[in-house]
Amino acid sequence: MIGAVSGEGPISALGETLGWQQTLWLIGLLGLSLSVVIFLLVRDKPATDVQEKLTTVNSHALADLNYLLRKPDAWFTGIYAATINTSFIAFGALWGPLFIQTHFHISQVHAATAVSMLFIGAIPGSFFFGWFADRIQRFKLPMAIGSGGGLISMSVLLYTPDLPLWAAYGLLFLLGFFCCGNVLAYANNAKLGSQDAEGTSLGFSNTWLIGGSALFQPLIGWLLEKSAGTHTFSSADFQKALSVIVLSLLIALIMSLLIKENYTTE
Repeated sequence: MIGAVSGEGPISALGETLGWQQTLWLIGLLGLSLSVVIFLLVRDKPATDVQEKLTTVNSHALADLNYLLRKPDAWFTGIYAATINTSFIAFGALWGPLFIQTHFHISQVHAATAVSMLFIGAIPGSFFFGWFADRIQRFKLPMAIGSGGGLISMSVLLYTPDLPLWAAYGLLFLLGFFCCGNVLAYANNAKLGSQDAEGTSLGFSNTWLIGGSALFQPLIGWLLEKSAGTHTFSSADFQKALSVIVLSLLIALIMSLLIKENYTTE
């Protein structure tokens, strides 16, 4: 999330100063430097039985996945992950800055800085929902609170007329905080999967969370083009297209109510 925050306002400002090509070259150089540091400093622990363990894991991977696919709750949890995560992937990572810039008539850098509040809110949210689920030993209630809170925050942000910019900052923080109920999708499916198959369960959840929510990016773009026609995007165009995110958060809330309680202390 700290990386996502850095990728909003700071990278936008750097792009305006250096240009987008030079900015991408700089990011690439930093990534290459990090790769060199990892190569030089990180060491694998010696393990004589690594190959044997790898063979065992591979032989059970498909069986573990098949076991998970036959669990309706795994699908409900996957849909929950995909739909609640649209706030980060579709809004925060792509369409949010342009909506804020258009709606509040502010600069690109200012709009990107505002949207970074989404990811700042996600930092305490990620810790809170894990702690809260363990505290009450329940998944359903925290998942419902996360999706319900995200639904309210996004609806107020999108549909409230004459919303002041400072209120948008607060709502974006709350949107990021509540939508971190998505972390419980991983935990819930890990409990659903067969014993010693947490990796498969986490991979299944992550496929939904990243892959499913990414489908909303082109969908919103298509709706914007349909709504705007030949003119530039307006606030009304964004309200229509971004209603998809409101609908997705409603679906997430419904999924959280359909999921059976799977919390165990084992």
